[in-house]
Parts: sequence; structure tokens; C-alpha cells
Amino acid sequence: MDRRDHLLKYVSKQSLGIEVGPWMSPIAPKRDGYNCLVLDVFDTLTLKERAAGDVNIAERAEEIEEVDLVGSAVQIDRIVAGRYPLSSFDYVVSSHNFEHLSNPIKFLQGCARILKTGGMVSMAIPDHRTCFDFFRPLTMLTDWLAAYIEDRERPTPFQNFHHAAYFASYDDGIRRDTSFFRFSPVECVGGPPNLREVFQELIGRVAQKTEEYVDAHCSAFTPASIELLLLDCEYLGLLPFKVVEVADLGCEFHAHLRKSDDNAPMDPVTHQAARDRLMHRMKNEEAEASGQYRAAVAERDELRVLSAQLRAAIQHYEQSTSWKATGPLRWMASTARHLLALRMRPPGQTEAS
Repeated sequence: MDRRDHLLKYVSKQSLGIEVGPWMSPIAPKRDGYNCLVLDVFDTLTLKERAAGDVNIAERAEEIEEVDLVGSAVQIDRIVAGRYPLSSFDYVVSSHNFEHLSNPIKFLQGCARILKTGGMVSMAIPDHRTCFDFFRPLTMLTDWLAAYIEDRERPTPFQNFHHAAYFASYDDGIRRDTSFFRFSPVECVGGPPNLREVFQELIGRVAQKTEEYVDAHCSAFTPASIELLLLDCEYLGLLPFKVVEVADLGCEFHAHLRKSDDNAPMDPVTHQAARDRLMHRMKNEEAEASGQYRAAVAERDELRVLSAQLRAAIQHYEQSTSWKATGPLRWMASTARHLLALRMRPPGQTEAS
């Protein structure tokens, strides 16, 4: 199953849906027969003009599909209500859009209002460990709640600053890019050199109190971190969605949510157990981006290889040599296994325990 098929695994061409901000790479394009409306903050003409003005993508300007609904995604229910009945859509799909939203809870609540019961929200979201968000801390529930309670409609100057101040790029001397594969050498990832400039932009935006929309990644996620956010919002009664799956695909992950008609509150014990599991997974995912963690994994793997080689050597020599002669080899294998066990022991656990 390729990326597009995986993202659309709960979508049919006949069902009625909305794609948010597809730019020039729609996941469910009308030209391929999907009954899918396009929602974007800009109209079709504006999008094509913006594309034509960028030499890197000008030749793809004509791939932009007609925009049917114009406005911010956090107002999706208000925009739809002016033209279509609520609770009449089968799905909402987006690719690399959710992390830009200034108010994720409000967006998902809007999706719930326009979707039928059982309707799906399917989103491709970048893993912050593999892009320019590498150095950013994960978005936590506090961040989502602050945006929701403040009723944010656009990124704040501080979110713009946060986006720029930790903007990372990869440079190994051969390739320089803002996205890279998991387990790429962390020493090749660096931050922006112009923090003073970013700070001055922040001061200017705050002083001007401008209402201009300045795009930014407002959130940074790993698969477990977004599943935790969604679980907590469901538990707090903020979202009527059940997580069907969060599929880790390496540089991005796909989150599939189903609108539920189950209004019964989640049991606190069940919630806490699931929450603890996800928090541990989240910490493990973050540890993966650490250079020390990667060095420890490499050392562990070397010890595994050494132990396997020694076991193979013992089996070979035992067929033709005495038990006494293989003693040194057996001691070396035992030592390697002991070192491997030490490397794999959870932090804080003593050898006696």
C-alpha cells in the first residue's frame, strides 16, 4: 500500500468529503474521480498567483484544483454551514496541514459538526524528529488548551518566533535540506544562525499588533504524543473522536479518527492506564533523537553481533576440540552476553534487581 492509499484507506470515491489545504498535491483530487471539496485559506486565483511567483513550483501552478470553500480550517463548520447541511460529510482529509493549525481542538470540533456519525478524519502529519522541527519540544495538552480557551484564529507572534528560533536544517557536506530520515547523524542537524533577527521580528509583530496571517508550524508531534493529546481531549469531553490508528511511516505518520456517538465518559482508571502507556512511548520516541541513545543502540547491536559470532565459534570447535579447549571461547561469550544484558537493562535498575 503506497502513501496515498494508506491515507485514503477509509475513504471511497463515492463518499462526500473535504480536503484541507492541498495546495498543488491533493490526496483526493477531483480529477481522479473523488467527490471531494477543497478548503483553503486562499481562493483558486490567489493560490495560482502565489505558485506562479515561486520559481521552484511555477510549472505546477496548473495542478492546483478549484477551491470550493475559502477560509481558515479552524472555522470549517462555519464555512460549510453557509452552503451545506451539517452532519452530511463522510470524511475530512489533510496532508501536512494539521501542524499549521493555530487551534487544533477547534478544528476537530468543527470536523465533528460537519461529519456524519462514523465519519473519518484522516491526516498525514510530519514526525518532528525528521524535519525542521527537530529541536522543538513536543506540543503538550497545555498548548492546545491555551489556544482553545483563547479562541485563536491564526498563529500568534510567539508561535511564529518559536517556529523560527528552533528551525533546523540537515547538512552532511553533500546534502543540505530541512527534512531527513530517522536515525540520520544528529551531528549534521543544526539550528538557525539568526536568532537576533528572529527576536527583532517578534518585537515588531508584538508592537504592531498586526492581524496579518503569518504561517508557522504551531505544533510538533511524534506518533505517541498526538495519540496522547487526542486521548486526553476525548477524556475531557472536548472531542467526540475515537482513534482508529496512528500509523508510523518513518518521516510522517497517519492519524485516522472516527466520529463516535458514544457520549459515555471514559472510565478514569482506563484512561490513566492508557495515558501512562502513551507517555512512556512518547519519552522513548523522543529519546530516539538523542545522540547518546543512538550510540548506546549501536554499542548494543555490536555486542549482539559479537555474542552471536562467539556462540557460532563454540559450536564449530566443540565438534572437533575438547571441552577444555573451548573454555576461553565460552568465557568470552558469557562475558559478551553479560555486557549485552547490562546495556539493555532499564535505567536505574541494579544488577541485583
